[in-house]
Amino acid sequence: MKLRIVLAIFLSFAFYSASARPSESALRVAFVYNFFKFIEWPNADSEQFHLCVIGARGDTRKTLQTMEGRKLQGRELAVDYLDSETQINASLGECNLLYLPASGGDLILPEILPLGVLLVADAETLDQPNVCIALRRSADSRIEILIDKERVLATGVIMSSQLLKLARNLRERTG
Repeated sequence: MKLRIVLAIFLSFAFYSASARPSESALRVAFVYNFFKFIEWPNADSEQFHLCVIGARGDTRKTLQTMEGRKLQGRELAVDYLDSETQINASLGECNLLYLPASGGDLILPEILPLGVLLVADAETLDQPNVCIALRRSADSRIEILIDKERVLATGVIMSSQLLKLARNLRERTG
């Protein structure tokens, strides 16, 4: 099972030429893109998935632009760029997955996110408020997935057990 998920993630790099080596930010964006394949969303009646990205710049933004309009589970992927707190507050209700790359860390998110919005962040820990999935660089230079299962459940989405098994650190709170 793990092999299939990892293969799916790496096969998503088909949009790169064979000789190009993906950047760190492109790898992170590929992980985010593939999370859509392993999550059931409560608002599945829409014809689009909305990936909302906070403060994307440089390679992150370029990679995201190549993903706009791709099909996932029969739905088109719309990428919404939220570059100010005003845009965040106005658009948050439309988002399925909210991605906070390292470049967006200076923007402030609301304390409470709408139901059905899953927050993925480039972060070393799961200590930031509302972060359900953190992507971090490990000591051996791999990207690790950290998941806070309780926060995921609170969003109303259903995460595949396959994705949960990939997590390096699956945090479950008790009591």
